[in-house]
Amino acid sequence: MYKDDVSIYIDMDGTLVEYEEEYLKRGIYENAIPHDEIVKLSKLLNLEGYDVWFLTSIPDGENWIKEEKLRWLYKHNLSIEDGYKILMPKYSLKKCEVAHARNPRKLSILIDDFSKNLFDWENFYSDENKFRGIKCNNSINGTKGSWSAYGGYSISAFDCSLYLMADIEKFIYATMKEEV
Repeated sequence: MYKDDVSIYIDMDGTLVEYEEEYLKRGIYENAIPHDEIVKLSKLLNLEGYDVWFLTSIPDGENWIKEEKLRWLYKHNLSIEDGYKILMPKYSLKKCEVAHARNPRKLSILIDDFSKNLFDWENFYSDENKFRGIKCNNSINGTKGSWSAYGGYSISAFDCSLYLMADIEKFIYATMKEEV
């Protein structure tokens, strides 16, 4: 079945949780406000059998951020114990390079609020795999229109999770039908 051929990577900052400008302040990650519908979407994707990963950067030398993010995931039932996988590369490494290095499936999707990450993701070339991005619009991004001008696919962090699930499954189906 096609679900076995798909990995979905979900960014934390600005996608799974509200973006905070004071990101190096202790307690900011552990107490971050969730985007509830994206949290529910993550759980739906996992329940439906997709390979779901949380992908978030950790600044060099800031191990406390890693610990806070792991506690946040645990608190919201999104931890390794709940069947999820987590990648936390050092900030100096590109997230997409780390994800691509882990032996990707036929289709690897990144759901992220930052267009640059999505462009980097989609520009990764592979003869055998597709790398597609989905922009997660929140209350502070989408002001320049670069992703929509590119023709990129977008969702809203505030739409109903059931609607988002149906929308993403349509996207997956259409993408899997494309030639690599």
